[in-house]
Amino acid sequence: MEEVKELLKELNIEYELVEHEAVYTCDECNELVKGISGIGCKNLFLRDNNKNFYIYFLRDTNRADFEYLQNLLGVEKIKLGREEELTKKTKLTRGMVTPLGIMNNTDRDLTLILDHTLVGERVQMHPCTNLATISMEFEDLIKIIEHFGNKYILDNKE
Repeated sequence: MEEVKELLKELNIEYELVEHEAVYTCDECNELVKGISGIGCKNLFLRDNNKNFYIYFLRDTNRADFEYLQNLLGVEKIKLGREEELTKKTKLTRGMVTPLGIMNNTDRDLTLILDHTLVGERVQMHPCTNLATISMEFEDLIKIIEHFGNKYILDNKE
């Protein structure tokens, strides 16, 4: 979490942070972060049939449509990645998935898929630990992604 705070300071990004007990689901998190602004979001670590890896960042009230994602990405099959793949790519484990995990993706081969309805919103995510929740402007998340040089795609699903 300290590395995330240092990064945000370096990039001059304003944020709110709430520490809490470990959470593993959006429902658990929503119970503990009532005092922080922003839209609750969830993150899915995914892989396709070509062994490309993604983090899908979307509103916690939305369901991931894997058929839509396959069409968006032009791949035959997309599924949840395994925990050992998540750890190898981001140094995170189950329950800690966050777009900020790109900080640890030294190969810069992890693509982020971002819910387009979050543009212009304040969003919540884990700061590379499930013991806290951080909120920031969506545009600042884009700033972080561009800082590290990972690819990102805005979904356009209605």
